[in-house]
Amino acid sequence: MPLMKPSPLRPSLRASALRISVAGVIALLIEALVVLFREKILSSAHGSLLFVLGLLLPVLWLLVEISGPLYYVRTHAYEIYEDRVEERVGLFSRSVTSVPLDQVRMIRLKQSVGGRILNYGDVEVSSISEEPLIRMRNIRSPREVKERLEEMVRIRGVGESRERPRAPRTRCLLFVWRERALQEEGLWSAVC
Repeated sequence: MPLMKPSPLRPSLRASALRISVAGVIALLIEALVVLFREKILSSAHGSLLFVLGLLLPVLWLLVEISGPLYYVRTHAYEIYEDRVEERVGLFSRSVTSVPLDQVRMIRLKQSVGGRILNYGDVEVSSISEEPLIRMRNIRSPREVKERLEEMVRIRGVGESRERPRAPRTRCLLFVWRERALQEEGLWSAVC
């Protein structure tokens, strides 16, 4: 079976949008205060140094707040092939984690309130061996990705054969039947 072209996924900056926006507003407020009170700052003992630091530190802080999410977006990529899911991590050196679709044990979706509003979240793919776990963090449309992965796993005909054996239903039905019989006779009192 020929492999289809992988669909690349990258983390979204939507998860960091609020934090970056708040950092930008705080940096602008600090800059405005420094410019507003520049006469008092410059007239103090180390005024010119304080004035320059007051202008540079908020900008540096904003750059640090922006660089973290940008670095994460550039260093993480996820690809969904017809037969496997891959996670590629790294900028200069690469680490590739691959989980074949016939070994997928569970696909989990995690979304915060902000993620539900802005349509981003995490999709975790775990394998039977428990070792490879692919955590697709802050991706766009995580529900669609999860449904697509579940459909691909279902198409490959896996999942049913790996289910854990369940307790026989007869035991549960027998318990329910006994409980109903005792209730009819007035001998059963529900204690919760």
